[in-house]
Amino acid sequence: VSALDVFGEVHNVSIVNSFKSCVVGVEDLNILCIPHMQSQQQFLSEIDNLLAQDLHWDACLLHCMINSGLDLGPNDLNIDLYRLSKLAEKNKHVWIGHQHGASFVLDNAIIPGGTMEFSFGEMGPKYVYEVFPDTNVVNKLVIPQKRKLKKIDLQWTGPVDLLKLIAGLDASIIYKLTVEAIPAEEYSSAKATLDTALSQFTGDVVYSLEKTGDRKSVV
Repeated sequence: VSALDVFGEVHNVSIVNSFKSCVVGVEDLNILCIPHMQSQQQFLSEIDNLLAQDLHWDACLLHCMINSGLDLGPNDLNIDLYRLSKLAEKNKHVWIGHQHGASFVLDNAIIPGGTMEFSFGEMGPKYVYEVFPDTNVVNKLVIPQKRKLKKIDLQWTGPVDLLKLIAGLDASIIYKLTVEAIPAEEYSSAKATLDTALSQFTGDVVYSLEKTGDRKSVV
């Protein structure tokens, strides 16, 4: 018995804990579940087998990347747009896990995305989706975040402006503060000002100080 099985029993959630697809009945809906598999070859073979059958489902839950151009390994699961479109024809909706950004890949193929801002790279609205099976209408509802993330990019103009900025920060928000264009001779002063001001701030700030002439490398 895995932790997932215990979670499912306690919270009345259906757990698909295998490397094989299956159909789960939820009330009067038939939901095709295609979980993460052991290899890309097994994953595509499973999908091709499903597409070859004269079957349709109310929804499909899928875990993979979509039409990725990355240099993927043999165990990185990726579905091409042709297979995804054929799978979408056999389902009222396809819900795709793995990628954290929300988007509609096709009219009925949806990446719901993450439900929380786990990092500054995941900033932006998060959604829960309301589906009306009779009409196939999908409504996006914004999920309020308990603590918001906010980026601030600031050009160094001296300690006074920096102190004013910090004095106006909201302790309920997690900040990523970047202070740019600091002359080398003022760097120590800028760091001391920031450290002193943040020691009095009850919230959370991740900060970066960049001297004049520093080069940024985009990876």
